[in-house]
Amino acid sequence: MAASMSLSKFGMSMGQFFMAGGWLLSGDFQGKKERFKEYRIVFWVLSGLFFIHIVGLWNTENFIYAWNDIRIKVPLLLMPLFFLTMPILTVTKYRNVLKVVLSAVLFSTFISLGIYLGFSKRVVHDIRDVSPFISHIRLALLVCASITIAIYFILKSKRKLFKVLLFIVLIWFLYFLVLIESITGLLIIASALLLFLMMQLFSNKVSVVLKCAMIVLLICGGWMSVQLYNFLFVASIQPINFEKVTMLDVTAQGHKYNQYKNRQDLENGNAVWVNVCEYEIDGAWHQRTGTSLYDYNKKGYQHLYSLVRFLTSKGWNKDAAAVNKLSDDEIKAIEAGMANVNRMHKGGGVKQRLDDLAWEFRSYHYNGNATGQSLTQRLEFWKTAKFIFRKHPLTGVGTGDINEEFTSAYKELHTKLDDKDRLRSHNQYISFAVTFGIFGLFYLVFGLLYPFFTLNMRESYLYSAFLFIAVFSMLSEDTLETQAGVTFFAFLNCFLLRNAALESEEKIKSY
Repeated sequence: MAASMSLSKFGMSMGQFFMAGGWLLSGDFQGKKERFKEYRIVFWVLSGLFFIHIVGLWNTENFIYAWNDIRIKVPLLLMPLFFLTMPILTVTKYRNVLKVVLSAVLFSTFISLGIYLGFSKRVVHDIRDVSPFISHIRLALLVCASITIAIYFILKSKRKLFKVLLFIVLIWFLYFLVLIESITGLLIIASALLLFLMMQLFSNKVSVVLKCAMIVLLICGGWMSVQLYNFLFVASIQPINFEKVTMLDVTAQGHKYNQYKNRQDLENGNAVWVNVCEYEIDGAWHQRTGTSLYDYNKKGYQHLYSLVRFLTSKGWNKDAAAVNKLSDDEIKAIEAGMANVNRMHKGGGVKQRLDDLAWEFRSYHYNGNATGQSLTQRLEFWKTAKFIFRKHPLTGVGTGDINEEFTSAYKELHTKLDDKDRLRSHNQYISFAVTFGIFGLFYLVFGLLYPFFTLNMRESYLYSAFLFIAVFSMLSEDTLETQAGVTFFAFLNCFLLRNAALESEEKIKSY
């Protein structure tokens, strides 16, 4: 299970099967019974995240979907049962499992790097396609968890070489989050660091000098957060001042340029829909590719939009001369749906991703269409979920009917999203509220926090870090709605919870 979370969906299923076999074959049912009594409240609280889906069948009509959803959620029942009724591991076995998690994630990131560099036949349309085993989002969460594990071993180990290797792995994991443009993963790490600094400010063990340094870092973090918000949601939607834009009348071939001043699209700071001669670029595009500008590319959009945006990103007018100046590689990139020249250069990383998010929000602000855009689609998902929740605030829509409710709500709201992009909420808290009502939302929060406070898990660095990652991830993802996500949560939650005592044998003095 520890290895398969990042390497194999089939292995996750087999892992549950083998754990069930080991639980049965190990015998000692009297001991299991006694341990169950000791942890019975925690067990029922954790397994309640599974049983609430059973309760949600009472107002369900689509039982096919409901039973499939319940099948995916089985780890929420099995992991508490297996871990809370079995003896805790030895320190060596506990750390070996952590090492397996760390090693498997490391191996998975290396494979993703190989795919990114082209050492595979796997087609990569964008950076999200480099993770072959699980989604890049789930892999990013496991990378975050592995970063905390690496820090744990760096602080615990007495072997200098091992510490150095772990530090290199730690740097690689951080770079990998940048490489795959995981804004969620980087925000988790940054938020955890800021929370850690805030906690240390109230510690009597930290010197005044260090506290001053922490205050400086917190101020810098706050300033960067404000700048990020302004970049994404304020500066990104400033209207174009067309008085400062040079608009031409005719092309070099004497054809008229069109100026669409009602369009507010920007690429690399340049106005997209000015100095556009569709007649010329259609003819030039046909000569270069043999296809019409109004044919559809691999992403399902007309070449016209990708070409016009791409030329704008280079600061060029949209005419035949510009199309003819494009290299063969640029033509292929546009045919594949690439709309910005910066996207052709690998290593754009977080800066390019932030530029993309700002572009998404601007486009959504002026056009109202979020199709194909990760950030603004979520705004549409959340708006639709809010609409559904207002109809069923107490009972929710039931375990099996959530897809039908979202489909119906999208039609009622007249969304501009394409059918393929009309997805669910992408927020676990909202998903529980829509599915089970306000009490379902309260139970999810209760189920996440009850073991932490009841069992005084604040002393456990690893469990505290894991819980922070899980809680944070649920703000932007339906973490418990996929096999990889629910396995990540159920396995690590119960494993770290049950074996937390082993971590305190040699307490980390400062974390």
